[in-house]
Amino acid sequence: MKRILFPAIIMILSAVLFACGSNSSASTDQYYSDLDESAKAFYQKNEVLYNGIDDIDDERFLLYVHSPECKFCIQYMPEIQTYEARSEGTYPLYKINASLNENANVWETYGIEGVPTTLLMENGEEIDRIVGYVPAGDIFTP
Repeated sequence: MKRILFPAIIMILSAVLFACGSNSSASTDQYYSDLDESAKAFYQKNEVLYNGIDDIDDERFLLYVHSPECKFCIQYMPEIQTYEARSEGTYPLYKINASLNENANVWETYGIEGVPTTLLMENGEEIDRIVGYVPAGDIFTP
């Protein structure tokens, strides 16, 4: 029995590790494949990778940390879209997909404990944050 059980466990673990490791591409298309076209367009507009945050030229901006698999992020998307439409660029909105391996450092650098998290940034430093879902009218206003 042990001769069969041990190889079976090894095969199952190998399959799980292979499946988990296959999502490490910098291409975000695979993460948005289950979303409709308007949601894809929203997430991909002004999307940045972790190593590109310092290259943002805006003095003040919002950094929206999300995951396309997160049900709360999906529920929050209409609110953040409404905010983006109403804000008229006052605080430009940049999005970072926390699911990408390339963005793993965002969790530690900004102390992100869960998504969605919206950071108000000024000159590259966080000055305020919203954790979780809030109505569009409660998102940062100048």
